[in-house]
Amino acid sequence: MSDNESESEQQQQMEKIFICDDVWYGVFAFLDPVELGLKMALISDRLDVLVDVHFKSRKWSLDWMEIVCESGGNSAKIVNLSGEQLPIPQGPIPGQVIGFKLISIWIIK
Repeated sequence: MSDNESESEQQQQMEKIFICDDVWYGVFAFLDPVELGLKMALISDRLDVLVDVHFKSRKWSLDWMEIVCESGGNSAKIVNLSGEQLPIPQGPIPGQVIGFKLISIWIIK
């Protein structure tokens, strides 16, 4: 774009630029998942759909999982990063989760 075009003409030209889906998927791989979901998906309906497809098709390797005995001692809970205890899901792990770096199981009797 030349320097002598008005700002409104430049804006109209920018609105006409189309970026194919494959290029967006390549860019999404380098973005933080939180930023991608909370900012990029809100820009337009098209990007919202692309972000959804990206998250559903992506394989996830989780960092760590810690399982501890519940305070009553009758069941186990998953502990998240903030120390909050969460119930263990009764269903299988989603197919997109391909592994963990570390799984710790703590049972004290």
